[in-house]
Amino acid sequence: MKRSIKSSQDAIPTYSIESVTDFLSIIESENNLSTIQDLSDKNTFVSTIYRGQLKHEKHPLLPQLLRYDKPYSTVRDQSRTKSPPINFRERESNLIEEFKRQSAFFLSTSTTPHTDLEWLALAQHHGLATRILDWSESPLTALFFAVEPTSLEDEVEGSDAVVWAFTGLRLEGEQLRKNLDELDELVEQVGIRIYFPSHISNRFVAQQGCFTVHSLRPSELSLEERFAAQEGCQYHLVKYIVPNSRREKIKEQLYRLGTNYVSLFPDLDGLCRKLNWLIAKSPN
Repeated sequence: MKRSIKSSQDAIPTYSIESVTDFLSIIESENNLSTIQDLSDKNTFVSTIYRGQLKHEKHPLLPQLLRYDKPYSTVRDQSRTKSPPINFRERESNLIEEFKRQSAFFLSTSTTPHTDLEWLALAQHHGLATRILDWSESPLTALFFAVEPTSLEDEVEGSDAVVWAFTGLRLEGEQLRKNLDELDELVEQVGIRIYFPSHISNRFVAQQGCFTVHSLRPSELSLEERFAAQEGCQYHLVKYIVPNSRREKIKEQLYRLGTNYVSLFPDLDGLCRKLNWLIAKSPN
């Protein structure tokens, strides 16, 4: 049974879900809300995307590069002293230039990016810390990543999971060809935008991947903070909490619906992960 609960920011609609059917039913009702309709009526390039996270409170909706900002450092006497602010633009520029230099060996003419956004997408997909954040067009893909640890380093530790749904404007036309500095200026002026890159890998296509593009200001707010503070209707954000007790049941439902390791990781690694999961579930 679905139910609405309070979030840490009361402006964000928040639900606790018990099953895949429950999840899809709430999504349908949310998509029919007047706020979504108003946003779609006023703008042509509107999309809704989804992001699953293993732990409800583990990370804010903020790109990995911006999570490195630590305003304080500890000295020997255990007192707290302020560190100088991080120059995220310089850090990102250095990372991307080094990525371009060292990735050349692994790329062919057909797979080499042509724009700064394409380089960001490729680097982010392979784990580099950037200004963009991973999402999916598929709510079921996001739900899978919320309930299933995808690496040995991911520990659930009894925590509830979360799926975020974000409705906003996507980058189009000339915006897609802007350089890194121009992108920063654009996002500061018009707000966070959704980016649908061209083909990156078979996994990316299978997962229906996409990104949100964020500003590199040192004071950049997380997406949920931006949503709570926004003036007018620029975005719509919804939080779906998955109780830890429902993880396995939802994982089984997703498997029956064809959303599993093989469909999302279409290679031998995905096959082996699926087989390991089936063996772990087997009573014999």
